[in-house]
Amino acid sequence: MPTIRTDRVSLRLDEASVVMHDNGWLDCSGRATRVGVFDYGTHAEFRPVSEVMDPASLASLRGVPVTVEHPDQPMTAANTKAATEGVVLDVWPDGEYVGVRVRLYTEQGIAAARAYRELSCGYIADVVDEPGTYDGQADDKTQRAIRYNHLSIVQAGRAGPDARLMLDSKGTPMPTIKIDARTSPRHAASVAIAQALATIRTD
Repeated sequence: MPTIRTDRVSLRLDEASVVMHDNGWLDCSGRATRVGVFDYGTHAEFRPVSEVMDPASLASLRGVPVTVEHPDQPMTAANTKAATEGVVLDVWPDGEYVGVRVRLYTEQGIAAARAYRELSCGYIADVVDEPGTYDGQADDKTQRAIRYNHLSIVQAGRAGPDARLMLDSKGTPMPTIKIDARTSPRHAASVAIAQALATIRTD
């Protein structure tokens, strides 16, 4: 049975790739995820190059919605409109990383990209008991048949500092976020986004 994952990559906005459209939309490129071993606290999972770079997996990332923080549930026809801040325009292999071209439609999405500068892929995968070692790191399981659901702009990152929008997140599979808690990621997000929005609107 497929398992939901929300793996993060630490990123920085690649300013050289940014195109600001006359209508306010922003296009930029980056790295969304990578090959390697991902730590899930109680165990580690390996994402092999054969799965990460599989054409069907890469194709599933193209066209997915971009959100600010992960939605409480996987993206469907019922919640996509409310949560979408942008879209993944294009996807390509970039060494051990997956490169993406993203278009952000909203001020909130653009502000979050500048405030957080990290991306996190939300996806499903078949997680199988195939332990091993990759690049000196031991793993307990292997991810197969990776299929993407959305890409989120987030605050923290699992795939490493070299993965950069030229913008995946350290956390557990599809976390439920309590929006009304002042210590929640969404509360911190609202403060950072508000500050970035103020900068955009005064530029």
